[in-house]
Amino acid sequence: MCLFKQWGLSLHRFSVRLSELSKEETVESVLLDGTEREIPRPIDSDQQKERYSGKKKRHTIKNAVVITMFCLILFVSQTICGKTHDKKMADTMYSLPVPCTLSRYRLSRICT
Repeated sequence: MCLFKQWGLSLHRFSVRLSELSKEETVESVLLDGTEREIPRPIDSDQQKERYSGKKKRHTIKNAVVITMFCLILFVSQTICGKTHDKKMADTMYSLPVPCTLSRYRLSRICT
């Protein structure tokens, strides 16, 4: 079950661009992670290719999540095909506030 649903929240509430963060807010370190969710195998062969994740060896969809070290959610991306790499999502879907340090850890290890 989606954590957002468990918490009674919706994804569109967090779908803001990081560049829209207030200039007064300072974010020194953020965490980026892509989360993949398994989906049923699509019937269309083109969709199968787009949604197949070589990493998970399954058909998936994914979102990118950017949080602070204190587990404040800054950004949840749109849902895209599982084939897309996390770095490509980061380069094309949003920009990070400047200056900040991008750290990559498993969110489950930090926010538990």
